[in-house]
Amino acid sequence: MPKGGPIEVGMIKFLMQNDCKADENGGPGHGLDVPGMLKYRNEYRERVQMLPFDQSRKRKVVIRRHAVGQDLVRVYVQGAPEEVVKLCNFTLNDRDERVALTADDKGALLGTVGEMAASKEIAGGLKVFSYAFKDMEAAELDKQLEMLKRLQMPAEESEDFRAEIEKDLIYLSTFGLEDPLHDDVLRAVEYIAYGHPD
Repeated sequence: MPKGGPIEVGMIKFLMQNDCKADENGGPGHGLDVPGMLKYRNEYRERVQMLPFDQSRKRKVVIRRHAVGQDLVRVYVQGAPEEVVKLCNFTLNDRDERVALTADDKGALLGTVGEMAASKEIAGGLKVFSYAFKDMEAAELDKQLEMLKRLQMPAEESEDFRAEIEKDLIYLSTFGLEDPLHDDVLRAVEYIAYGHPD
């Protein structure tokens, strides 16, 4: 059974239900199933840094050592589409080649996102979030982290650090997950609004 936050669990279930496979470098259509991918990632792609999700930025960042070589790290960004897409200048074509993501492309993407979020077919619409990534030199990341250490500043509090690691991202995909209201939500809202539920 997948473990983690609701979004991560939902994504893992989606990948498993669709029998997704990948190689050790994350390429599609190869031998590792989803549990195998996660095991490989946890054993060989050390997590170097994480900037947790926060409400104002509506995104989180995870940086891991790259599978291809220790001289690279891969930056992963996940969050609200309107926050993630604006950081992306590139996407991948059908041959996994990096191509420009234009202002028109971004507008079309966000239009589709709006339709997903307001889906009439699903009560409450969909919870929509986007993924992006980029590779950067490990030495450059280490230099940035060392500077923060000297300043005694946590990475998540540095706007300069965020600007550096989140620039020129490659847009990957947007997903929508059903997010039904729980039965006790109305009762909780009434309690907050009126001090007691009916």
